[in-house]
Amino acid sequence: MKKRHDNDLPDINDPSQLYSYVKVINPKMWLLLLSCFIVGLGSFLSFAMLKLTNGLHCTAVCKDQIMTVFVGEDNLDRLEDGMSVYVNGAEYYVSDIRESRDEELGEYYMYIINSSDIEHGENIYCFSFNAQMEDGVYDALIEEGSSTPLSYVIGGEM
Repeated sequence: MKKRHDNDLPDINDPSQLYSYVKVINPKMWLLLLSCFIVGLGSFLSFAMLKLTNGLHCTAVCKDQIMTVFVGEDNLDRLEDGMSVYVNGAEYYVSDIRESRDEELGEYYMYIINSSDIEHGENIYCFSFNAQMEDGVYDALIEEGSSTPLSYVIGGEM
């Protein structure tokens, strides 16, 4: 004969006895479960829609509020007028690409060569725009495209 434990349920002989043993989830628990779901869904969507930018890293020199971005000849075919350029978080646009002059390179020549992966002796091209920044050297990113983690999952562009 089987021993009965205190935590075993008693025998149910009548369907009306079922109601006394069925546990119903408290409405507060439903709200907690729903809020956890909403927070989780919001976190997932904010990550999934995060913009990932890929592009060409260049060196930019600002002098008298004129920003000049330098690109080597090897990367010239990757540029088009109207592409976005990000310098210090601000967005500008590529326009009027031309061969750079020696006076534009000036004292920054070696830094531009080393930081932009431009080979010594390679022709250097540039474009300029007005920027409200202090004189100095900046990193620039020319955006060639962007994607989101969600676009990788669904296999398309967003």
